Amino acid sequence: MNRSILSNLPALFSQRSVIKAALWSLAYAGICTFLLTYFSGAAGESPVWIPAGIGLGVLLTLGCRYWPFIFLAAVAGEMGGGHTVLMATQLAFGSVCGFLVAAVILTRFTIFNPRLESIGDYMRLLSASAIAALISASLNIQFLIWGGLMPLDNIGSVYQKWLTGDYFGMAFVAPVLLILNGKWPSSWTRKKTIYLCLLLFAAFALGQAVFFGWFREYVDLTGRGYSFLFIMACTGLFFGRQGAMLLLTLLLMQSIFGAFYGDGFFASNLMSRAAPTMLWFYLGLLSMLGLLVSLVVESFSLKNARLQTAVEIARESEEHFRQIVSSTPVLIATYDLSTEKTDFVNPHFTAVLGYVVEDFLAPNSWWPIAYPDPIYRQEIEEEWHKRAAKSQSSQTPFEPLQTSTRCKDGSIRTIKWGCFLVADRMVIHGVDITEEKRAAEVLNITSAVYRAMGEAVVIQDVNNSILMVNEAFQALTGFNFAELEGQSFADFLVKRHGARSYSDIFTTLEAMGRWEGQAWIRMKDGGEVLRFVSIYSTFNEEGAPLQRVALLSEVTDQRKARELINQQANFDPLTGLPNRRLMFDRLEQLIKQSIRSDKSIAIAYIDLDNFKDINDSRGHDFGDQLLKGISARLRSEVRQTDTVARIGGDEFVILLGDLERPEIADTIIREVSGKLADPILIDGQLVYITASMGISMFPNDGSDGKALLLGADQAMYAAKSHGRNTYQYFTQSLQINASYRAGVISDLRDALEKNQFELYYQPIINMKTGQIAHAEALLRWRRANGEIALPSAFIHIAEESGLIVEIGDWVWKEAIAFLGGLKLPPHFTLAINVAASQFNSSQHSAASWLEVLKQHRVAPEYVSLEITERMMLNQSHRVMRKIAMLQESGCKFSVDDFGTGYSSLASLKSFNFDYIKIDADFIKPLTPDSQDAALVFAMISMAKGLGLESIAEGVETEEQAQILSTMSCTYAQGYLYSKPLPAQEFEALLAKQSAANS
Repeated sequence: MNRSILSNLPALFSQRSVIKAALWSLAYAGICTFLLTYFSGAAGESPVWIPAGIGLGVLLTLGCRYWPFIFLAAVAGEMGGGHTVLMATQLAFGSVCGFLVAAVILTRFTIFNPRLESIGDYMRLLSASAIAALISASLNIQFLIWGGLMPLDNIGSVYQKWLTGDYFGMAFVAPVLLILNGKWPSSWTRKKTIYLCLLLFAAFALGQAVFFGWFREYVDLTGRGYSFLFIMACTGLFFGRQGAMLLLTLLLMQSIFGAFYGDGFFASNLMSRAAPTMLWFYLGLLSMLGLLVSLVVESFSLKNARLQTAVEIARESEEHFRQIVSSTPVLIATYDLSTEKTDFVNPHFTAVLGYVVEDFLAPNSWWPIAYPDPIYRQEIEEEWHKRAAKSQSSQTPFEPLQTSTRCKDGSIRTIKWGCFLVADRMVIHGVDITEEKRAAEVLNITSAVYRAMGEAVVIQDVNNSILMVNEAFQALTGFNFAELEGQSFADFLVKRHGARSYSDIFTTLEAMGRWEGQAWIRMKDGGEVLRFVSIYSTFNEEGAPLQRVALLSEVTDQRKARELINQQANFDPLTGLPNRRLMFDRLEQLIKQSIRSDKSIAIAYIDLDNFKDINDSRGHDFGDQLLKGISARLRSEVRQTDTVARIGGDEFVILLGDLERPEIADTIIREVSGKLADPILIDGQLVYITASMGISMFPNDGSDGKALLLGADQAMYAAKSHGRNTYQYFTQSLQINASYRAGVISDLRDALEKNQFELYYQPIINMKTGQIAHAEALLRWRRANGEIALPSAFIHIAEESGLIVEIGDWVWKEAIAFLGGLKLPPHFTLAINVAASQFNSSQHSAASWLEVLKQHRVAPEYVSLEITERMMLNQSHRVMRKIAMLQESGCKFSVDDFGTGYSSLASLKSFNFDYIKIDADFIKPLTPDSQDAALVFAMISMAKGLGLESIAEGVETEEQAQILSTMSCTYAQGYLYSKPLPAQEFEALLAKQSAANS
């Protein structure tokens, strides 16, 4: 049990509150000892008992559970004043009982705010203090009598002083603790705080003169103590409760210490010299005056603030109501019954009819303005007053009255009017039904036309539910109208004789508003009949569909030809999916629908990964079958209302419309991506294929179809760059990258036209002789601003854009022309880099390269083509054929950056290479006995075993060269020997070597 009590102590007593209670207890004990020593009678009575205010203030601010702190402080203070332990404990008990009674009365039996924010709070404190003082004084006097410390002949005087002292402390000192312990007003400015400090400083100086007799040699102010009543009133007026209590604290200390010295306003007997006034009465009067003035001022300020808030709320409510009335799509006007004038019309009233309130300044001017025909006006007026009287007498809503109302511009609109009464005003409201009435009239006319037509006609709503059929349709199907009403037209479409899924009908209707084609129609007797179906939509002014009309007619040769033309113009002939043209039409319609419905659209751009390799290796027929299978799979994974289109060879687009939230698209995209990765059976073979997808969202990523498709395309390329078989959403950074790529592509085209490319040549050294044995041609781009760009900054963009073919042809011609003008040493070769995308392009011609060699009379043996390990993996027929042609002519080949890719020994053997180039990443960290040294040695040994010569790239130090020489590496290339040189400098270097050898 003791453990349980101890464990609950932190919850009952917070560290901060305990510190406060301890400090106030020390103050209690110290002040108690001081007053008992210097300002009390024989029995310890004092008319100014400040500790009582401290005790009650602590219990009200921290809680009654802190009474032990006050009790111990009271015992210590009484003992300090000369009482025995027993008597001190008894007197402390009496005092604490009074404090607890006052605290309980205020906190449990009254509505009391400890911050004293109202006069009522202060009055309740004064009342509770009186009760508490009576209790504590009575108990302590009794304890003194029992202890023999109270002469019975003096009991009345002592009791009066004791009661006065306790009441003074609780009623006038406790407010100081309560108010200064609370939050200070947040509205106080720094300027106001400075003014308060200046006031307190001036009050201190004046108090020293009044209560201590300072400056008496100049002016005697010891009789001017009552001047502080005016100062206290001003402080409460301008600085509120906090300022008044700070001033009271200052005067309390000055007056008591001044009485102690006895040279000022108060003598040592606590009586004023100027007039017979007790110190406790003087301080109590100051406290009450300061609090009452500040509370009255604060109460007035609070009421004024609340009034201003109420006025502001009323103003905001009125403004809010006006905004509602102004924005509501209903005609609203108010009619003053006393003046018979229309005194308000809302903006929609003006927008529809054209009238403003100034048009109705004369009484009852509405009727002749809106209804100029006197006979029609009389009919409307009589009917209006009749319905208004009926509504008022029966307390039922006004029965709406439909009228043909004349607008300000002279046109006539059909308005359905209503009204209700509010005080002395009639609120009139109307709905413009002109278009609805016109549509109903048109529907009646068209219905009559459709009924008279010989072809079958079906009228449906936007949900494809049948609203009306003509007699020809009933005769065709055998159903009567009662059996057809409310059914879906789709229920009568039958899949037969290899017909496509009719889901495309409704997708096209949603996107374009029309559809034409052949369809099998179900009849009541179970039979089926083929008809040519034309479905058209009618739209309102906002572009939203109202109804759909289907016409069913005989299938004629002309209609078959018309359907074929439509099919060829809008659908992909291989897969039957919508083509690019139809996809854009549907996308634009989806955008319009999305704007009306405030919903999102997702555009997914799909590109099959490595489809070209499958097409090249297995044939176009196999590729066509794969595309059909992919189309069917995509169609099965989306909703019936979504569009799947084929817009290119292996490129598809999915349009996902009517999305309540953009996140819904993510679920569908994940399912599509996962389904595409599943194997697909083609001609008895399981084929695995993946796709890269890019997604853009309307309206976030673009406002039209072209922008959205471009964003999805950019996102798709980002997905490919992240490893393929994934999907990527469009972001602004992709747009920035795309803009950068477009800029680089444009600059590359300019560079080709303006001859901004240059070739630099880096020697390749024979490690045995130290002589230049070969060289590598390296591309540089000298941009318009003079900056020289390395291939790493632009080659990947050139490959993606296809410009690599033109750039590669330029490099080949430039390098061969340079070779043709050199006096070459024996067995010299010039290495030229080749990208995989060059040989894989149909625009590249190996035969034209051989023709360039003939033109410049350069033997193919002087050329070494460097291909990467990635290119070795791309063993398409086109690439292999070009490599074989060049090898047969005598060109040499080397593997560039060997060790960084995924080449195999079989690939090295099948490609019949002459050199391998060990990547610089293995050479840079090369040190004796290191793991890199072991790897390099293994590569060199493998090259020797395969009959290949090895070339080490990136040699920069003598130590690296020495290690490579020890490993029997054939050639080395790097800055240790020479940096890449312009053509003239390399030619000079080569000539210098030839001269030295001769």
